[in-house]
Amino acid sequence: MIDAHVNVTHNGKWFSTGHDASFQRLDDQMAAAKVEKAVIISMPGATTNAFIASLVEKYPGRFKGLGHIDFSKDIRKEINEIAAMGLSGVKIHPRLQGVNVCEAKFSLLWEELNARNMPVLVDGFYTVSNPNLRIGDLLPLAYEPMVKKYPDLTVVLAHAGAHRVMDTFFMCRSNPGFYTDISYSPSFFKGSSVYNDLRFLAEKTGNKVLFGSDFPEVSIEEAKKEFFELSGTLDVGIRERIAHGNAHDLFWKGLS
Repeated sequence: MIDAHVNVTHNGKWFSTGHDASFQRLDDQMAAAKVEKAVIISMPGATTNAFIASLVEKYPGRFKGLGHIDFSKDIRKEINEIAAMGLSGVKIHPRLQGVNVCEAKFSLLWEELNARNMPVLVDGFYTVSNPNLRIGDLLPLAYEPMVKKYPDLTVVLAHAGAHRVMDTFFMCRSNPGFYTDISYSPSFFKGSSVYNDLRFLAEKTGNKVLFGSDFPEVSIEEAKKEFFELSGTLDVGIRERIAHGNAHDLFWKGLS
């Protein structure tokens, strides 16, 4: 099984929460949940790209890493440095970083990612307190112009697009390079109509969905339990694609 959405930090701290984001905690949880591989993320403000790259280098084959961009600096240089570190792609967190990467001024970002064939994971949750951002700017359909312009670029929307799961569903169905992970959302939306939408998404577009936990926000064991509960009625082949096949093809096989 592959966890395609893991946050880990050099000092174990996770912003102002009490969550333990240390590598030791991650290692323990992966072992307990029998999750063999993970995509580890460099979250801006929490850790460094160099730390994530060091784990990828130390545990080749076990981890793939995504770096973050400092948007106050030269974007091309930032992407070059991420690639030179041996990281597989980029994580963008619009809410945290205060950016709407669909604006025209970020066209170079998409051009460079496409030219380098570097997957991009974009946050897809919408508690937006930043006065300079609107929820509507960050919804799944906001990325349609970019994925249409760069159909060969792999774009993964995190958290299945939160409450807009059905928009995510149609984005996955309509665009060959558009994927989503189901980290965090099964736990958060359990008991709501969105939870049923998540099951529908997994059933109908299982070849475009990746399992993820959002560690340390959600423990890997809890995420795995929620995943098997959510996918219990699905075809075994679809469940296996979500559990490991899709992530393997994108980050291990696709980038080898």
